Amino acid sequence: MKVAIRLALILAIGMPVVCNSQEAKPKGDGKPSSATHGPQSNPDATKRFPFALKSLHAPTSNPEPASDVADRRAKEFTDRWTIRLTAIIALAAVLQFWGIIGQIFVYKKQARIMGAQLGAAQVAANAARDGVAVAKSSAIAVNRAYVGFDGGIIVPSFDAPTGVVNGFRILISVKNGGETPTRKVAGSGTLQPLPIEPDQGFDYSLQSWKFWPEISPKEVRHFDAPLFFPSAWQRFTNHSFPYYFWGWVEYYDVFDSSDRHRTEFCFKLNISGTLENRRYSISLTPIGPHNATDKDCIYEAQTHWP
Repeated sequence: MKVAIRLALILAIGMPVVCNSQEAKPKGDGKPSSATHGPQSNPDATKRFPFALKSLHAPTSNPEPASDVADRRAKEFTDRWTIRLTAIIALAAVLQFWGIIGQIFVYKKQARIMGAQLGAAQVAANAARDGVAVAKSSAIAVNRAYVGFDGGIIVPSFDAPTGVVNGFRILISVKNGGETPTRKVAGSGTLQPLPIEPDQGFDYSLQSWKFWPEISPKEVRHFDAPLFFPSAWQRFTNHSFPYYFWGWVEYYDVFDSSDRHRTEFCFKLNISGTLENRRYSISLTPIGPHNATDKDCIYEAQTHWP
């Protein structure tokens, strides 16, 4: 039974088995023997067991040299700390990566804040600049010169010895209604009967200019007008073929940044009464789009100081 158990152990773990000679008992006379029984000493055992058992001595372990132990321990120590240092470096790299990500996030947020602040500052600067420009434009608009039509009058002419009316003039006036004087004024006026009222494409003649160096604030100037004989009075009072007066004035104001200004006018004359007894009246009716200033005029400024 013991032999079978040892054989099973040999087959299971592949380890050599040492047989105790005192445990094996021969089948002879039952006397103990000092010899170790094997296949040679007991042929019957060989026949009964197909496996030959050989008594082996346990191997003797050789002690490891001290230098090899020290090298192995040093290597183990080095490997252990290498792994630890590698783990520390990897952890530091991960922390540095997330630190960089956090810095990028903070920088972007600060950049957005700074951009918003710069945008607000730019808006404030633009508003201040626009405010200055508006204030300047308002100051110019309030204080600049404005030359416009100021009506018309009839001026009779008398014979000096007798005092009899021998003619008349029709004076058309312009006035500077602004707070500052004009500079380099040029103007043109035409008095003429027309069969029909001037239309949108009416041509403002540039002939017979009149120049004034300047027109002071609230000052009135007159266009030159020819002397009409008394016989022409009937033509002016005949409303079936009325007279019209049209013209323009161009000028600079005292502000250097301003463009040249222009005023256009066109009126129908309404004259009634008698000239001899000086009972007469005159009124002027503006004609539609032909009365305007600056950008509202039909034509742009065309003249300069000669």
